[in-house]
Amino acid sequence: MLVIAFLTAFVVERLYESALRSRDVQILLVQIEEEVNEQQLGEYEAISQGEVTPEAAEQIAESRTDLARSLGALEARASGERPERIRELLVTVETAVDEELRLIEDGRLDEAKAIDEERVDPTFEELRTVLESADAGYEAYAGRVDFVADVGGFAVAALAIPLTAWFVRRDRNRRAEQAALEESEERFRSLVQEGADLIWILDADGIVRYVAPSAQRVLGHAAEDIVGKNIFEFLTPELEKGWQGIVDVLREPGAKITTELGSRRADGSPALFEATFSNMLANPGVGGIVLNGRDVTERREAEEILRDSEERYKALYKDN
Repeated sequence: MLVIAFLTAFVVERLYESALRSRDVQILLVQIEEEVNEQQLGEYEAISQGEVTPEAAEQIAESRTDLARSLGALEARASGERPERIRELLVTVETAVDEELRLIEDGRLDEAKAIDEERVDPTFEELRTVLESADAGYEAYAGRVDFVADVGGFAVAALAIPLTAWFVRRDRNRRAEQAALEESEERFRSLVQEGADLIWILDADGIVRYVAPSAQRVLGHAAEDIVGKNIFEFLTPELEKGWQGIVDVLREPGAKITTELGSRRADGSPALFEATFSNMLANPGVGGIVLNGRDVTERREAEEILRDSEERYKALYKDN
């Protein structure tokens, strides 16, 4: 009976490991989805502005580097049709985006927009659908394996009482690892917001705990130069005074507030962001205040120029 118990324990252990690998694949799928969003954001910036700015080109290049790394990790952990289909769609969309960017650089904006509507956007959507379907599939598989492994664990306990304590410890550790993976996945999902130029996580004291890679492109600061510092260090003086008001609102669990946030880039130039703060301190998958910010510097500058022009026109009209 003891031999049977050990054999059953071996099988159960392999099942638990299989479930954990499945959870690991889910994390990679979420990372790939975030990196796909980054690439689409750079492509959208180019098509909307009618030119391929150095910032847009850099964002697209960085997202592709990250995608290649994540996809390689996915293929090392998962086999079958899903990773192959994801790679095929990535190749298709990157080929279409490259053609679109060449047309924009040649001044053929109408043709570029046609490619965007007919090839780029539909492929992005199909890719997201495949990623979400794969995530759901691995979630279902992990759930089934967990169930079978749990049943096997109880069987081992019944067959060999001396092994019960060992299985309890093993099961506790396995569940802790699984919870950590699920929290990591939820963190990524909470951060993914299409169109966000800044994605930060702060603790209750305003210390930056996480910074998305886009900070380098938007502010010129590397993530490691921001993490661990107080957000005050990146606010313009006039907006530091308003931080206490934001903190007061965010003391309420689940609270959310949108405001304008001033900052300075690494080169000293001013920047203005439309920022949304969300209190997710009580969320075990995030454990912080999530900041999503959209760069509105150019828009505000354009509005200021327009106001000045209107004032000059009114003054001229009044004088005449």
